[in-house]
Amino acid sequence: MTVRRGLYVFSGVKQALPSLANLIVEPSYLSGLWALGYYGMIPEAVWEFTSACRISPRKKIWATPLGRFSYRQVKYFGGYERVQLGGEPVLLATREKALLDTWYWAGGEWTPARHREMRYQALEGLNRAGLQILTGKFDSPRLKRAADSFWEAVNPDPATNTHHRGLGEHGEKRGKG
Repeated sequence: MTVRRGLYVFSGVKQALPSLANLIVEPSYLSGLWALGYYGMIPEAVWEFTSACRISPRKKIWATPLGRFSYRQVKYFGGYERVQLGGEPVLLATREKALLDTWYWAGGEWTPARHREMRYQALEGLNRAGLQILTGKFDSPRLKRAADSFWEAVNPDPATNTHHRGLGEHGEKRGKG
C-alpha cells in the first residue's frame, strides 16, 4: 500500500505507526498531544499522530488507511530522543518538549485555568529545569508565561519543585498520591 510517493507498507502487516510517522515527513519527531497521550500526561486518547518538523511541509495532514498523521513546524527543532516503540526506533519529544510544542501550536495565552482544563496527570519525573531550558530555546515571552502558569496550576506551592500527580478541572487532586 502506498503511504506517500516513495513510501510503501505491506498490506496485512501491522506496521509500527509511530515509526511510520517519522518516515512520512523527514526529519520529524512525534510531539504535541500525541506525545502527551503516550506519556499518560492527559486523560484523553489521541488518535492522530502529531509530529514536529523543521520546515512546514506543503501537505500537513496525511490521512491513510493506517491512521491520520499531521505535521507542524516548530520554532525550536530539538528536545526529542530516540526510543523503541513497537520494536521500532522512533523519534519522540521529551515530556517537557511535548508540553511546549502543544502550547506553541495551540496559540493564545496559557493561564492556570486553561492548564487545569487540560487535566494534566502522571507528572512524575517532569523536569522543571529542563522545561525552563527548552522554553528559553523558543525565545518566546508567551511560552515563558505558559510555563510559569503551568507550574502555578499544577503546584500551588511554588517554594517546592514538587507537583501533584494531576489536577482536575477545578483544582481537585486526581489519581493516587
